[in-house]
Amino acid sequence: MSELIRALRHFIGRDMIYIIGGSWIIASFSYAFGCTTLPDMDYAIAVYLLLLGTAYLVGHATQELFHLLHLVSTQIPPTTNRFTRWLYRRFTGKEWKTPSPLGYLQTVAKLEERYKLDGLAMAELHHIVTLKHAGTATGPCAIVSSCPLFLRVLRTGHAMDWSLAVGALLIGILMACLGWIKGMQQAQYLHELLQDPSQVPGHGTPFAPQDTSCS
Repeated sequence: MSELIRALRHFIGRDMIYIIGGSWIIASFSYAFGCTTLPDMDYAIAVYLLLLGTAYLVGHATQELFHLLHLVSTQIPPTTNRFTRWLYRRFTGKEWKTPSPLGYLQTVAKLEERYKLDGLAMAELHHIVTLKHAGTATGPCAIVSSCPLFLRVLRTGHAMDWSLAVGALLIGILMACLGWIKGMQQAQYLHELLQDPSQVPGHGTPFAPQDTSCS
């Protein structure tokens, strides 16, 4: 039962985000080019299932493309710049403290994989990672979905189309920024756990090594 709950939580927190983001892109292209006719009832279920699978692939591919272009980071950010540090300070109210040396972030990422965080610390980390994933997935998808909407604006000039295009672009930029912020917050949170576990939730047993012995 616990495995089923974990799988469901993984689907909602990660895979569903790809479907939502990919659906935005498919819907925006359909709207921009006038393909808004619903399928016949005899084929509706098959078409919708196909669209769900396509939306997942489109959402995942869009996120990875933006990651390759260094517009978002699906991992702990290996570097930061003045703008992302300003975002982090405005969002969290804390100054960004880069672990020294910078390669230490990669070490922290390995600790995250090799050790099981305890109690509230694990829940807080999952919350941060889920929000980071939401930003890095839906942000790029919203930006891409704004492109066909702007093309429609060039043809129609309608105020509603302007609103949809600009709104999608702004939401995409904001969500991409959220992805950067949460990635930095993830790194900072793990760094604080390693340095001073008493200052963060779940400090009773900050890291509980997994059992790697063979029985």
